Amino acid sequence: TTNVLRPRANTFLGSNQNQNETDPDPDPDSDPHHPDTQNPTDHTAATDNSDSHPVLSSLILADNRIHAEGGRCLGRLLRTNKSLLLLDLRLNHLADEGGRMLLEGLRENDILQRLNLATNQIGTQTAAALSTVLGGGLTRLQVVDISGNSLSTNDIHALHEALPHCETIVCLDLRRNCGTQGPGNDQHVIKKIKDILRRNELRISDKLQIQDKTVSPAK
Repeated sequence: TTNVLRPRANTFLGSNQNQNETDPDPDPDSDPHHPDTQNPTDHTAATDNSDSHPVLSSLILADNRIHAEGGRCLGRLLRTNKSLLLLDLRLNHLADEGGRMLLEGLRENDILQRLNLATNQIGTQTAAALSTVLGGGLTRLQVVDISGNSLSTNDIHALHEALPHCETIVCLDLRRNCGTQGPGNDQHVIKKIKDILRRNELRISDKLQIQDKTVSPAK
């Protein structure tokens, strides 16, 4: 059976940067294909109870005003956690310090796969910490949403330099950041980031196909 926690927040993680390329700022509420609208009634964080010991695998705390102190506490949790796959912290006023402390906890984490830090007033410190995580070779992050924040063009460049060292990430939402819109944005680097994510996606797909062929019974 599956236990269910019901925090105040709702919905799921962020969107793929390649979606809605003709609309630089799509509205999740009006886009039926946006991941944030796929499960509008899913207000849950699931726990695996298969061996009678509940294990938290999803934690959705969007819009709970946890601020920088909450980022610090969650960062300490992530250092040793061996079960959490999804962490949604949208709209929590983490600020740059809180985002940095949260991501510092991911340096030793090889479990978390989906992270949403959208609209948290994060910037250069957080981008640097995320670049360190992505470049460290340990993380298993697949989807990261840092849209609606204050990342600069230099921050986007730092993330681009780290991405080739992370073969698991297939979605990095950078929309609505200073470095991805306006006259100072670098579309060349943004395109390179999309290319890296696409290569990762294809590589993972190929591996899965090979695995399927390996385990398929001979006819």
